[in-house]
Amino acid sequence: MGAATCALTVVLARRWLPWSGAALAGGLMAVDPVSVKLCSVLLTETLLALLLVAAACVWAWHRDSRWGWAGMAAFMGLAALTRSICVWLWVPVLAVGWLTRTDLRRLGIFLVVFFAAVSFWMARNATVTGRWFITTTGREAILLSWVPLIEAQRTGSSPHDIGAQFVTEYGWLDFFDNPTDFAERWRRYGEVGAQYLRRDPLWVVKQTVFGSVKLLIAPGKQVFDPVTLVLPPPARWWPHAYSLGLAVLVVAAARATWHRRREVSLLAAVVFYVVLLAGGPTASSRFRAPVFPLLVTLGVIGFTSRSQHAD
Repeated sequence: MGAATCALTVVLARRWLPWSGAALAGGLMAVDPVSVKLCSVLLTETLLALLLVAAACVWAWHRDSRWGWAGMAAFMGLAALTRSICVWLWVPVLAVGWLTRTDLRRLGIFLVVFFAAVSFWMARNATVTGRWFITTTGREAILLSWVPLIEAQRTGSSPHDIGAQFVTEYGWLDFFDNPTDFAERWRRYGEVGAQYLRRDPLWVVKQTVFGSVKLLIAPGKQVFDPVTLVLPPPARWWPHAYSLGLAVLVVAAARATWHRRREVSLLAAVVFYVVLLAGGPTASSRFRAPVFPLLVTLGVIGFTSRSQHAD
């Protein structure tokens, strides 16, 4: 899958760049340490990266076709089934469609295909729990990851202990006795999580910003030595160089987004969407991997494009 992702990165970049630039984008994708490491472990990031770059390729080359929008929707629907963070991907897609004055029929086709792709899993969940939804991950992440950190900051207790206390008090969403029990847990997870987040909105904003920056430019030291997490002396400079390179890439991607915003709007929107939702106190460099093909494409475009605004 990693090799296929690199190949599709070349195809995607070729939409705006000559072969040399497209090859550079694919090469950067191929040697990215985080992406390389994730190809050797059983995590969803590798598959998600493949699905997102495939969706971007279909949009880039066939955005004027209804079949192109249907194909993009199919890949994004599969992405939503692969990783719950993509459940709301249709929102930035609709925003891009509105900003670029896309034909409403194409947007309608996108929505139909996207929700058709995820409807089977939603129907399964409705059968088991009595409620239509795709995943419980969002509510669990807020109550069992974000809220313990808020409480730990206020009380000085361990976030792990607070999380364990919440599990004891509210139970796990994934383990329930019957649909009524699930509905009660679903309600309590939502209410308690929202209550804590409203207590300190500034903390939420700070953590989101910090987590987004960490996601974009953190080197991920475990990539270099996953056993000891300690770098040997000759390689201690490498994480800093890697972070600097990522920062330059992000700046170049922002430049491409600004100067060629109509042409690359979907790529930028998907990157922003994933970074915004995955950022936070639990952000990790591995969450960058699914959108790295899009980010590196934007970065190379930013390096090579002339400073001119899109029409």
